[in-house]
Amino acid sequence: MDRTAPCRRRLAALAVILPGLAGCETAREIDAAMRRVDVLDRVFQPRRPPPPAVVVAGPAVVAPPVWDGQPKEPEPATVPAVDVVAPVEEAPPATVEEATAPSVVAQPLPPPAAPVDPALRRAALIRQYPWLTRFWGELTPDQRGRVARRLPGDAASAWDRMGLAERVRLVFGERS
Repeated sequence: MDRTAPCRRRLAALAVILPGLAGCETAREIDAAMRRVDVLDRVFQPRRPPPPAVVVAGPAVVAPPVWDGQPKEPEPATVPAVDVVAPVEEAPPATVEEATAPSVVAQPLPPPAAPVDPALRRAALIRQYPWLTRFWGELTPDQRGRVARRLPGDAASAWDRMGLAERVRLVFGERS
């Protein structure tokens, strides 16, 4: 048995693979291609604007403290001068009307909202509360209780006979 056979097989496999590897891109070529900016990069990742310029009022130069070996006494704190103003006394109101008059000017109320079309309101409520479209047997106990409080008598049969407009009117009021 020939001991060099496994080595020959490996060399034969490399001889087949190496010509194919010659055409492959190197890691540097791939990196350069990834860094290249093309039209789609400009569309989907536009350049960010440069950061705003920072204006500095002046150089802030702080001299480092000098240690002369002796502890320094703290400097006396200076208090800025403040003008003291005496509170102004208001005269009491002369009449009852003056005393009860509002001191704040009332703002006008915003105009009332335009009336909503009942069909649009009904459709929005049905989309928001899809349980309105279900039969009595499909309702949860909470939903059944909500309906039963508003329906006199046999709520189950009455609910199943109602149309959507009647159900919305029953649960949410007369506006629909």
